[in-house]
Amino acid sequence: MKVNLSSNEVKILKLLINNSHQYLTRDLLNTELDLDFLSRSGDMQISRLRLKLKKECNLEDLIRSVHGKGYKIFL
Repeated sequence: MKVNLSSNEVKILKLLINNSHQYLTRDLLNTELDLDFLSRSGDMQISRLRLKLKKECNLEDLIRSVHGKGYKIFL
């Protein structure tokens, strides 16, 4: 199965997998993607990544958000 991901979506997926033992904070996400700290762009990219994984791979709830902590991948 092949899913077309943007370069930032690939970076996000790698960050989540490489840090699967902890939460990926919005600050770390924005730093790694070189985004403005006040921007919600990283959140939007995670949202699009979730939709693609759900639609193309039937992987729902693979990436979860935890209020006040960040994002985590559940493999």
